[in-house]
Amino acid sequence: SRNKQALRFDASRALVDNTLFLGVAGEFARQDGFIDNTTTGRKEDDRQREGGRVALRWTPSARTDATLRLNQREHDDGGSLWGPTGGARETVRSGTESWNRSQARSASLDVSHELADDLRLRSITARNEYFDRILQDTDFQPADLLHLGRDYHFKTVSQELRLEGKAGEARWVAGVYLDREDNALNFEQKTPFALARTRSRQQGNSTAAFTHWDVPLTVLGSAFGSALWSIQAGLRVERDEMRFALAGGSEQSRSWTHASPKLALQYQWQPAAQLYASVSDGFRAGGFNTFAPETHRRYEPEKVRAFELGAKGHLLNRRLRYSAAVYRMDIDDMQVQQMGSAAGQVFMTNAASARSTGAEAELRWLIGSGWQVQTGLGLNHTRFREFRDGANDHAGKRNPFAPDINGHLGVRYDAPSGWFAQAQTVGAGKVYVDAANTAANKRPGYAVINLSAGYAWGRTELTAYVNNAANKHYDVIGFPASTITIYSPPREAGLRLSFRL
Repeated sequence: SRNKQALRFDASRALVDNTLFLGVAGEFARQDGFIDNTTTGRKEDDRQREGGRVALRWTPSARTDATLRLNQREHDDGGSLWGPTGGARETVRSGTESWNRSQARSASLDVSHELADDLRLRSITARNEYFDRILQDTDFQPADLLHLGRDYHFKTVSQELRLEGKAGEARWVAGVYLDREDNALNFEQKTPFALARTRSRQQGNSTAAFTHWDVPLTVLGSAFGSALWSIQAGLRVERDEMRFALAGGSEQSRSWTHASPKLALQYQWQPAAQLYASVSDGFRAGGFNTFAPETHRRYEPEKVRAFELGAKGHLLNRRLRYSAAVYRMDIDDMQVQQMGSAAGQVFMTNAASARSTGAEAELRWLIGSGWQVQTGLGLNHTRFREFRDGANDHAGKRNPFAPDINGHLGVRYDAPSGWFAQAQTVGAGKVYVDAANTAANKRPGYAVINLSAGYAWGRTELTAYVNNAANKHYDVIGFPASTITIYSPPREAGLRLSFRL
């Protein structure tokens, strides 16, 4: 569909037996757009992406293991799948070129060394860099009246040191983590009256110390038979510092310190089945909204206490694999993504409190005679308990982008002769894209059907597939401004050939 072409490969081998190993992987993919531009006569939203990764692993002794990883990925795409709200679907008349020319690259060194029996030291050093370069038309008119653009450069350097060991039957890990961020953010907003450019810089540091223990417990009386009980306990203490300055302006700084404990109890009632219950605290640092109105320049840290009860395991001689859980999260100063009055203006703000309760389950069943079923279901009820945004009161409203239900169901048949067929449906309930839950700003509930069939012989597999077979539309209307629609991708059909070396 739409002239899609993709090539992916992944290969590895030993350069020196039992000592030096090399892994190389790469990807190239391109596809024509599907949005009609009546001004240029072209199809908009072409996509081209390429990337590669290299891993070099060195094991000079039985006690030492070191891996160097290098990754790079590039986008040379059209703009986002955007169009005007209320017009003909998948049609624009834009005279402003929209594009996404972003790049990500990373390097990491992971070294572990066994200091003694049951005591290992591990070091993970990483550097990540991301260039986010985008120009996006937002009025879809032949004249360049409204557009937004950004040229962001994110850099993060991190270091983690951890000790892993045993104390009797207990397993433990303890360590420290440090990172440094340096982000240059350049943004432009075109209106009929002016072209405004804003430059800013954000820098930050995070420091954390953490530990986690997995401690088996003595059998609690004969009524429990030979069941194995264990406790998992952990603690992370973190300090975050952030500095922000608009070009030509004074620097602002903020810092937070927070402790996040976790406690869980596990009951291994069968060798391949367990029950568990846990309570944990979470923390997400606050920060600065670079291009939001001054009244929304800052947002606060988000704090959560989560309770979870679940089960997971295997049945029927491991042919049935299952997991299920129920949870509740009480959230203070919940971070909420909001839309500004200008097209493309998105920023974070805080709801005073919110609560999320839900349940989720997954099942994979190898029925026999080549049949298998995979299914999953998630139920989630997330509502603001207190949230005043200026004169607006959003108490009782849904968190943006959080559906009340989502799930999937797939059936696959593998014939003894080598051919196979699979059908899958994936869906989610409706979501609102603003905290006010405006009826016009939402994505409706949807379900899409994906089909595939093929034949495997030797090391080769040929598959024909159709994604979104019914060509279901589930556009997001009203984000990031009430005049914009984000189109859902149309039906896609293709052939895939795979070969295993």
